[in-house]
Amino acid sequence: MNCLWVEFEEPSPVGLRRVMCARCGDVSLPTASPLDRIWSECKKGETKQQIAERKALEAARRECVHRGDQIGEQLCESCSGTVRVKVFSCALHGECARSERLEHVKSCAFCPDAALALPPPSTSRAE
Repeated sequence: MNCLWVEFEEPSPVGLRRVMCARCGDVSLPTASPLDRIWSECKKGETKQQIAERKALEAARRECVHRGDQIGEQLCESCSGTVRVKVFSCALHGECARSERLEHVKSCAFCPDAALALPPPSTSRAE
C-alpha cells in the first residue's frame, strides 16, 4: 500500500510545501521527488523497532564510513540525457556510487555493508 500524502498547514522553514502520510506519519522532505512520494511504500504497521532499524540503515547508506573521496565520474547509460554520476572510493568494494544507475559500480543505496561512524566515547566522568 502506498502512502496517502497530505500537505502541512504551514510551509517548511525555507518556505517550501511539506507533506506527511496520513497513514504512517512519514514526512516527505521538500527536496524529495514527487515521484518518490507517489511510489513510496507506506510504513504503517511497522513496529517501533522496525522503524528504528530501517531509519538506521537509511542513514548508514547516506553517510557510510567506508565511502571515501570522489575519485571520478561515469556516464550514466540508463539515464535520459547526458548524466554523469559521481564515483567514490570504497574501503570494502574499491569504488561505489550513491546512485544505483551504474552497472559495474557498487551502489550505496542497496549495500548491506553500509555502516555509520560511531561517535567517540565520552571522556567525561560523573563525579
